[in-house]
Amino acid sequence: MRGCEYFLCKKSYTSNPRPFYHSKIQISLASVYSCDAFSSHRLSVNLASMPVLMIEESATFGKRRRKIRHIIRRSRNLKRFITQLVKLISGINLKQALVYLAIFITFFAATFYFFFPYDAVKNRIITEIEAKTGAKVAIESLRPLRMSGLTIRGIKVVKPIDPTQVLADIDMIRFRVHILPLFFARFITDFDLVAYGGGLSGVTEMRGGKGSAIAVNFKDLDLQKYNFGKLIETYGNIALQGKLTGNLSLYFSQANKRNNQGNVELSFSGVKTSNTVILTKNLPDIVFEPGIIKMDFKNNGFSISEWEMIGDNLSVSMNGRLTLLENFAKSRIGFTAKFKLSEDIENLFPEISLLAAPDSAGWYKLTINGPLNKPVIKMR
Repeated sequence: MRGCEYFLCKKSYTSNPRPFYHSKIQISLASVYSCDAFSSHRLSVNLASMPVLMIEESATFGKRRRKIRHIIRRSRNLKRFITQLVKLISGINLKQALVYLAIFITFFAATFYFFFPYDAVKNRIITEIEAKTGAKVAIESLRPLRMSGLTIRGIKVVKPIDPTQVLADIDMIRFRVHILPLFFARFITDFDLVAYGGGLSGVTEMRGGKGSAIAVNFKDLDLQKYNFGKLIETYGNIALQGKLTGNLSLYFSQANKRNNQGNVELSFSGVKTSNTVILTKNLPDIVFEPGIIKMDFKNNGFSISEWEMIGDNLSVSMNGRLTLLENFAKSRIGFTAKFKLSEDIENLFPEISLLAAPDSAGWYKLTINGPLNKPVIKMR
């Protein structure tokens, strides 16, 4: 009897390469019931009397079966949903849909126009500009433009300690956001500005994680509209007249500053200085010939490639580079300027000839180097 039991155990363990839990069941059966239980070579077993076997594999298979049934039910529900959606779309009247869409857009536009909190937005813009610049800002009005833009009128920026010193006086700014490029992670805005007797228009583009670009054209900006005298009131006064026209195109790369590039070109005409007072000395009026200023933007700074202003009492020529830093006040400057004075101005400032001697053509040389907030100026 024992031999038959051993044979059954050995055979179930070695001759049939089944999973472990099948072998375990057969061994348990063989170890509990002897060969006397065989009748006509068949094993008669009362399964209800068997002990419960803890088989983890059976539980795993159960989870898999339930997961498969869940997926099948979801696929059936999805198929039923798609079928109903197709029936719904096929039953829609296109003309009615367009009418409903037009009504919705009309009511949405009217609600946006009449009930949007423009005063709150205006106050937020003023707060942000004042916090970042330290200046006093005033805005006359703010209204919507083409659903995705704004029109701002009467922008005035002055120094808080001296409201008479106007830093900017802009008649109107219009800007609009392009909706479709937003779906492609591109933020594009176009804008127009009316100020100082002229205007400018441009477009900006920002691509997420790549970079940003700006292109601007401006024409006939009246220099007389801007109070340049306030900028040098510590040393004197100046009244500047003339028209300024030009364009700029700049690209800033976020990944690598070496990919930054662009250019700036300015042309001026009818430029004239009058009522000029420098260090308590009255200078004669200066009339400049039409000229061009060209600058190139590369890496992280601007380089002046051409800047020459030829006048009857003063001529100026300049070249150099401005390297921009995150803290603009600490940006590095390296300029070389040459200027030529008329005899009348030289007689007003004889100290200049004591500091340096002009070259054979009558040009004085001046270098400006160092951080922007503390430049070192030398005459050579």
